[in-house]
Amino acid sequence: MNRKVLLAILLVFLAGALVLSLFLLERTEKTTSSRFCLGTYCTITVYGNRTKANRAITGIWDAITELENRISATLSYSEICKANANAGTGVATPVSEDTYNLVSFALEMGRKTGGALDCALGSLIDLWAIGTPEARIPQKSEIEALLPACKADNILIFRESDSFFIQITDPGTRIHLGAVGKGWAADLAAMILKEHGIKSASINLGGNIMVVGSCPTMFGSRPFIVGLQNPEGRQGDVFKSMEVKDLSVVTSGSYERSITGEDGHVYSHILDPQTGSGVETDILSVSVVGPSSAVCDALSTSFFVMGTEKAGALLESDFADYAAVFLVSGEEPSVVSVGNTGILR
Repeated sequence: MNRKVLLAILLVFLAGALVLSLFLLERTEKTTSSRFCLGTYCTITVYGNRTKANRAITGIWDAITELENRISATLSYSEICKANANAGTGVATPVSEDTYNLVSFALEMGRKTGGALDCALGSLIDLWAIGTPEARIPQKSEIEALLPACKADNILIFRESDSFFIQITDPGTRIHLGAVGKGWAADLAAMILKEHGIKSASINLGGNIMVVGSCPTMFGSRPFIVGLQNPEGRQGDVFKSMEVKDLSVVTSGSYERSITGEDGHVYSHILDPQTGSGVETDILSVSVVGPSSAVCDALSTSFFVMGTEKAGALLESDFADYAAVFLVSGEEPSVVSVGNTGILR
């Protein structure tokens, strides 16, 4: 074989190696974008072609901003705030189909959890104001005065042709979607990523995790690794790590938002719909894993109220594709897993 032929073969080999290297590098190229929205810091990480990734990320931020502008309980121009302002007036507030669907979902999850999830707690959430400069421990009489209005039965939703409406029958009732909003947004983000042809990505909306596909490596892929924070440890100290693919992981607990009384008693920001006060429990945290982040979000809050036994029974009867991991306090904190534990790898 003469020198020219050898040189040509070498050039073809080098060109092929270059193309392969570029392809492998693009597969693992990471594009990350963060911003403050939905009341928390949110991060989206997309793997693959940077141009495609940036287009998808832009679409996600636009969609989440639009969602927040519709469902926020604090933005006076949101559809939820307008519905709350019309509470008890007999006026039905027109809303978008998206808002209607989210409120419908919240009400349905409230029924399935026996009221442990209650999207009508807005008045009590505002009273406690935990996580804001106005946070305080209310008098028992203040809580009892609001409790009768904080019932999901006071929220009516209906549609007429292509129009959608929310009507609140009690003047003291306020809708608050904090227990489902971030999960709903994460599912929306995952849908947008798939519409843009993204095969690998992670979404972190203030601890609400949703992953699309698996994490690419130079010569293949591996599951994403999600760690569960130890509430009694330092930031980043995890008590369990899980491998997840096309799944969401949502954690609820009192360790990040609470208020402490003068007597040292700690009140959770997660309110018990029965008492109107922070949940009294030995549960330090509960993480729910499953295919829908909205469902995980709703269940994680509900399970903090319900406890391990009722949570396990509900997963078995209604949510076969989901599992929950409880961290329960004690001399030695214990881990209790219920539901479809096969996905907790």
